[in-house]
Amino acid sequence: MNPTASHVLAPESKASNLKIEAGTVTTVSASDLVQTKLKNVRYVYVSGQDDPVAGASRFTAVPSTLGRFTLKGWKSTATADTALVAATTFSKVVTYIAIGE
Repeated sequence: MNPTASHVLAPESKASNLKIEAGTVTTVSASDLVQTKLKNVRYVYVSGQDDPVAGASRFTAVPSTLGRFTLKGWKSTATADTALVAATTFSKVVTYIAIGE
């Protein structure tokens, strides 16, 4: 999965070789692999832009090598049960900030 928009915010500095990239992605499944322009993602922050709905209300991200991270969508099991299960509603816009080399 490729980001719908991305932008490198900070160039490589002399103190550190870390770079920051921010962008948005649109989910296509409960677990999406997002490719960034970074060589290696160390940290990633994600936040949903849409109003929470029954099918997808929480997002998590796991950084990985090769400039990618895994974006996962979650929903509550039921109205009265807040245990999380994989999302069933997709096409949600998620903003990310990735930090890496």
